[in-house]
Amino acid sequence: MTLVSSLLLWTACAPVDDHDPCRQGWSRARDGHCYPPATEADTPDATDAIEATPPCILDKPDGRLDLETGCADGICVGDTYERMAALLGEGECVADASFPTALYCTFDPGLQGLFADEDEDGIPDEEAETPWLRLLSRWPYATADGLGMGTSARCWTEILGTPSSAWFTDRAGSLALDGMVWDRYGLEVHDWQDDDGLIDTAYLF
Repeated sequence: MTLVSSLLLWTACAPVDDHDPCRQGWSRARDGHCYPPATEADTPDATDAIEATPPCILDKPDGRLDLETGCADGICVGDTYERMAALLGEGECVADASFPTALYCTFDPGLQGLFADEDEDGIPDEEAETPWLRLLSRWPYATADGLGMGTSARCWTEILGTPSSAWFTDRAGSLALDGMVWDRYGLEVHDWQDDDGLIDTAYLF
């Protein structure tokens, strides 16, 4: 055995000097090396994310949003374009390039429906029914309890209970609400605009 080999073997087998202290706050593991103290990152919690939203203030209860019937200001899921236009005035309709045989039609003061346009002429087909209603952020009305656009997500869970499902986005290790669904009401709400904890979009389906 060469001198170099002997030195390498001695180095590999040499015991760790237990009297050589680790730096302050570190500890020696079974492998003989010193390691910093273990840290446990806080697991983001959905409940904390909801409770971090603004306080619940219900300042506009008027009953024009009815979650039991799926109607907003007298317009209901399954209504035709003609009925919506008769109640709200003509809507502004646009097509999506990825879905050219349908039109997204928006009516004042902030309701939107989806209508078939099979011939792609820019006019909703006669008797076409919308499968959902979308309440835009500017829609000014609310349920009899005061749930509406601009109210805290906390209000919705306090009044409607635990949602059937919810999803969140990661914001630097904490959770921010994206949306919630209540199957019982056929309701989906979102905080899409400002990540401020206030609901700004809702779908009835």
